[in-house]
Amino acid sequence: MAEISLIAAAGLSSAIAVAWEQARPFAEHSIGFSSNSLVTIAAVLIQLLACALLRKPISSIWPWLVIFLLICGNEAVYFRSIGWSADEPQLRLRVTHFLLTLAVPTMLMLAARWWPRLLARSP
Repeated sequence: MAEISLIAAAGLSSAIAVAWEQARPFAEHSIGFSSNSLVTIAAVLIQLLACALLRKPISSIWPWLVIFLLICGNEAVYFRSIGWSADEPQLRLRVTHFLLTLAVPTMLMLAARWWPRLLARSP
């Protein structure tokens, strides 16, 4: 039974990733943001949504892991759609994209952990 739910979850995540790849060009042209900016904004919004759904604070590793896994899935879908290339400039671009997308959610998590008063209301 657990195998079926894992297969269903993998299929759902793949479908979401494919839908995102199809919707991204529309969003880029209609909003005017670059692809990297859109993905970073989406990562932060998904991190906040994961915090709400998991009932965990932003300082928790769990919402960050959700983002990490989704970014890994996005990169896997990208490489599967264009075919794996060992071309160094392309690989360097994807690694840079991965790190930039993960940077803001990581900074939010670390700021909430190490400087909790930074994100708290003043009395």
